[in-house]
Amino acid sequence: MAYQSGTATNLQDLLNKIGTFASANGWTVHFSGARTGGAGSNGHALILSRGVVQAWIGSDNSAGSDINPGPFLGALLWSGTYNSASTESQPNFSPTNVVSSSNWFPGPFVSYHAFCASSGASIPYLHVIVEVQAQTYRHFGVGQLRRMGAYTSGAYCYNTMHDFGSSFINLVSTQHGWPFNAGGAWRNTIVRADFGAVSPRYCRIDGNANEVGRLMSSFYASDFGTLGALPWSRKSAFTGRAPLLPLLCFVQADTTDQLLHPIGWPEDMRYINVENFTPGDMVTLGSDTWRVFPVIRKGSALAGPPGVQNSWYMGYAFRQNG
Repeated sequence: MAYQSGTATNLQDLLNKIGTFASANGWTVHFSGARTGGAGSNGHALILSRGVVQAWIGSDNSAGSDINPGPFLGALLWSGTYNSASTESQPNFSPTNVVSSSNWFPGPFVSYHAFCASSGASIPYLHVIVEVQAQTYRHFGVGQLRRMGAYTSGAYCYNTMHDFGSSFINLVSTQHGWPFNAGGAWRNTIVRADFGAVSPRYCRIDGNANEVGRLMSSFYASDFGTLGALPWSRKSAFTGRAPLLPLLCFVQADTTDQLLHPIGWPEDMRYINVENFTPGDMVTLGSDTWRVFPVIRKGSALAGPPGVQNSWYMGYAFRQNG
């Protein structure tokens, strides 16, 4: 795998740097430049592909609102032959009702960290963590799941939405749209999983219970069984180790029994409880080294100080080498 860190002045600068990094590590960059067409056309677009993953990442410099402030970053999947007519006219775009979006990117950024599968790896991914302001983060990425079961593709994209409403900004809540976590109004993880003679089939996280192709993945959801207990899996007092837990994804294949079928997990990305870690810390397990970040901002309680973004001890770990 490959790793790069640095700083960026704004989303355009960030996407330019991510595009260069991706191109050097096995991705084909079809376009990197000003957006043309579609909402938010005052931003920048990065269109890239590798293996089964065909993704569009674009910025929108709009100011947004009090509860949903900009600038914004969005990601969609597409399938087919690259169409250069405009940055938002790629074939078989995942529809806008399953758009993956991040909010609140006021630059300049403190830092960014990018993790990419090595050029020869069979499962592509590109994970990006942005320290937007000191100790406060956003995550976005594209890739392919390490697949389970018989279906086509497994391509995914994800982003990070945080509700700035006074009732939610400082609370750990399913109202937010965090990567690979079910719940709330923001459905920010999309997986392409073709089955049932539908191709492409784009599955959105936490869709309607009567929706074939509903995607579920969660580390904080009271109605999601054992996986909803993951935030309490802390550093062991006996071994000193913190469990790195795969972000398992499930899909609903029919509406009769509403059973969820496992389809895989994102490669080299894990859930971790960050209670005993500082953002950016390294965790060594055997020959593997992982870098740890909070989902949004580390806090000491499920309800943090009023007006301050908070994700308690919930975090992600990304494999940096090994």
